Amino acid sequence: MMQLRVAFWCTIDDTRYLPGDEVTLDDDAHAAQLIRDGLCRPWDNSDAPAVAVDATATDPAPAAIPVPDRAASKAEWSRYALAQGMGEEEARSMSKADLIARYAPASQ
Repeated sequence: MMQLRVAFWCTIDDTRYLPGDEVTLDDDAHAAQLIRDGLCRPWDNSDAPAVAVDATATDPAPAAIPVPDRAASKAEWSRYALAQGMGEEEARSMSKADLIARYAPASQ
């Protein structure tokens, strides 16, 4: 079993992933091929943010994605746009500047 971090938008085992997503594969040969192709890199848990688990929480809703900094990559802005409900194709087709114009707070 191998944990990987996705480097580029890709489909792995019929699931779409965005840059920065984590994926766990049982097939080490497949994982090695994804690394060789440059689509993924080995997951380094030391750079993963600590996640506090609230045992009293009853709503399993995903954590909110914070608004990226203006200097953040287009991939980060695309991930934020997807979390806000934008379609994947629309997010991919927009420039970083357009994503910032649509989603950045005026004070940022």
